[in-house]
Amino acid sequence: MAGNIKNLRSLGTLTTEEARAISSRGGIASGQSRRRRKMIRELMGNAMTARVTDGDVEAWLIEAGYEPTFENAMTLSVLTKAAQGDVEAARFVRDTLGEKPTETFNLAVSDKPVKAVDLSGMTDAEIEALADRADDVPAALPEAAEN
Repeated sequence: MAGNIKNLRSLGTLTTEEARAISSRGGIASGQSRRRRKMIRELMGNAMTARVTDGDVEAWLIEAGYEPTFENAMTLSVLTKAAQGDVEAARFVRDTLGEKPTETFNLAVSDKPVKAVDLSGMTDAEIEALADRADDVPAALPEAAEN
């Protein structure tokens, strides 16, 4: 989006009527966008269940015992790529099957709330030292040192 930042104005600086008109136009555009995305989802859903038009792919699916739809063609294609060693295809299959590994880590130290540490004023060496101390969590906590 190219534009001049000097032309930007906060809604708080506009009159009530101007702010209402801008908000109304935004709401209308949002509704149009939402309807367009819904139509695309429906179109894709219908296309996925449509019969494959490529004769070779159709024969391949029928031979494998599947209905010759685009959905089945895509599924077997990704599975074939994964079996041939395509790592991205293998990840896609794993994730689609609901076997994606956890990407979050929860650490319960104690019943006490964990204190936040502001790292912005620390040097890299200080942050590394703090991380090294975290290996021995109870020793790194000020409460543990006092006891």
